Parts: sequence; structure tokens; C-alpha cells
Amino acid sequence: MLLERSATPQACPPAVLTADDPVQFAQLTPGWPAEYVQLSPGRLSASVQVLNLNHVQLLRETVDQSLLKRGLASCRSPLVFAFPLAAEGIAKAGGRDIPAMAGLLADGSGHPDVVTSGYVDLACLAFDDEWFGQACLLAGGGELAEALSRHKTLFIAPEKLTGVRALFGAVMGLGHALPGAACIRAGEDLLLSVLDLVTLSGFQPGPASRAHVQVTDAALELVLEGGLEACSVLELCQRLGVSRRYMQLCFTKVYGKSAVQVLKSVRLARVREALVAARKEVRRETIGDIAARWGFWHWSHFSRDYKAQFGELPSETLGNSGITSGNTAVFDEGGRESADLG
Repeated sequence: MLLERSATPQACPPAVLTADDPVQFAQLTPGWPAEYVQLSPGRLSASVQVLNLNHVQLLRETVDQSLLKRGLASCRSPLVFAFPLAAEGIAKAGGRDIPAMAGLLADGSGHPDVVTSGYVDLACLAFDDEWFGQACLLAGGGELAEALSRHKTLFIAPEKLTGVRALFGAVMGLGHALPGAACIRAGEDLLLSVLDLVTLSGFQPGPASRAHVQVTDAALELVLEGGLEACSVLELCQRLGVSRRYMQLCFTKVYGKSAVQVLKSVRLARVREALVAARKEVRRETIGDIAARWGFWHWSHFSRDYKAQFGELPSETLGNSGITSGNTAVFDEGGRESADLG
């Protein structure tokens, strides 16, 4: 192992970056392009550390809210291995419960949507695809490559993760103090640890409810592409040709929450993204216009839901954007323009 073969240098772990907003959190990891949608109410507290080795990227992130993570990729068509260091509740991946404290091994090009249930301290490894393929051949990892080609996602039993957790902590702790040769060996050791997990302990196939995932994916795409034109669950059911009951079943299976809850969270997230962009670019756009674009027409309900979700009013998200109260006009319940109620 790495620490047995080389002298231990002075520790120099990667910096801890923090965020209290899902949009900001996603921007902390540009090499892992993912969209985060907050599903539970309350201000987010999140942190991330990233360490790049020669052919492996290590990431450690903590969040204290239920999040939907859509899209995950790093390096080139990577293999991604994620496992919790600590977690509350049961997470979901592609419509299937992840066994408590289990690891998730996935082909990065087909990584499923992941839903966390609350606090999680997560470790992630992303292997460069070409290097990983060659290393697997040399290390006799054909079983893993074959399993991933069939299932795309595999679950690793939590009791088998002790060794890889310890190795991850040691490598992340040393961080930037690792010399070049040690970086190469660290990547090799991490790869061998992953191969051993599959070869010695076996695995469980990952998400299987593809029909449910197809419905939820299609519904989310319609909402994200159409904004207010596709926000109604009933309208989505009509456009997708499914019953409301089946739509609810799909969202419950995939995300553990109702369609209304998930779609409202997605729309609130898009409003917040637009407000953050307006703050940065000093755009002359009203909060009312942005909210209406995503199907929020009743100001008091929208303001209440927004504050419950993110811990602040829409006007507070705008902050010191330079936009005056006149430019952040909203509409009262009668449809009349009024001062910003935030």
C-alpha cells in the first residue's frame, strides 16, 4: 500500500471550500458538472475538497439538506466510485434505495440521478477512462468491466468499504504533499482497492426501474425546457400519456418524494439561479417576472415557499445587486404591481 512503501510527507490536505446555496455549491466543483436541486427546506450548509492525482480525482463533499444531484462527470467518460463516510437516512440512485452506508460504483457516462435524504459526508473517486481500462486489464479486473457494461451501476456492501475508506482518508489527508511518484502509486492503490471490492466481496446490480426513470426524466425535461408551460402535473401526465397515479408512483420510486414536491423544488431552484445571475450581472428584471416564468403566480405563497426552502427571501438572494426596489417590483394577490414584499 502507498503509506507502507514510501516515507510519509508532512500533511497538506486540499482546501475546504464552503457554500450555503445549491448553485454556488455546484460551481465549487467545475470538473464534476452536476446540477443540485434542494428538496428539503432550510438554508444549505455544504463543503467540498478536491484533490487531483495523475489518473484519479478525489472529491469529498458534505451537505446537510436533501439534494437531487443530476448529471455527474469528470475526466473523460469516467468510472465514478462514491461511498459515504457518514450519512443520515436512505439515499436513492436511479429509483432504487442505496443500502445504508453502501458504495455506489457507476459508469460516469450513465450515472443515475442521486437523492440524498439529509446530512451526508461523501467520498468520490473518478478514474480516467482510458487509463482505468488499461489498468484493469493489467490487474485482472475484467469482472468489473463486464459487470459495469451490463448494469452501469453497482452497489458495494458497506462492511466491505473499511479498507478503501481508510486509504481515501490517508491520501486526502496528505493531499498536495504527495510527490509525483507517490501520486501514481496512490492512484494504483485506490484502483486495486476498488477491484478487490468487486472481486472479493461481490456486488449488487444497481438501479433497475428504468421505466420509472424514463417517466421522471421526461417530466423534468419538459419542466426545465418549457418553464411555466409545463409546470402542471396534470398537463405533464397528458403530454407523457400516463395517469396521475402512475406519475406519482414513478416520482416516489425514483426520488422518494411526490411529483409535486420534486417539480416545485426544481422550479424554485431555477428561480434562485435566475436571481443569483441577476445579482451578478445587475440585470433589470423583476422578481415577479422571474417567479412567473417558472409558474409561481401567487406572491405570498411563492415568497413563503422560497424562504422555507432556502432560508431567505427572494429579495435577500438579490442582495446588493444594485437593482432598486422599483426594478424588483412584484404583484400582490390582485395582480397590481406593488413594492417588493421581501
